[in-house]
Amino acid sequence: MYIWPNLKGKKVYFFPTLDKCFEGVLFYDTKEKKVYVYSIKDNYKYETFFKWIIRLKIQRLFKSYKSALTTIFLESSSSSTPIASILCESNYTPYWKNSNCTNI
Repeated sequence: MYIWPNLKGKKVYFFPTLDKCFEGVLFYDTKEKKVYVYSIKDNYKYETFFKWIIRLKIQRLFKSYKSALTTIFLESSSSSTPIASILCESNYTPYWKNSNCTNI
């Protein structure tokens, strides 16, 4: 939020799989001077993406471990750019493999 203030109030999407998505909102608490991820699923605020993902896993909404930076997107499409593209300065490897399929 300090580097990218335009992310305040922005929706973020966590994709544990290509066909499943959970929605959250980034917000800044001016009283506490902290950034939170507000989970729309369970109506709770989390201090980090990691804590949000762990809570979803504890609720058994998905099974395997996931990387927060590669599975959280700023758009509701898993083919969009992950949040890692703006948070990391170095090149990142996309989590989802894009493939073009043709049906004849």
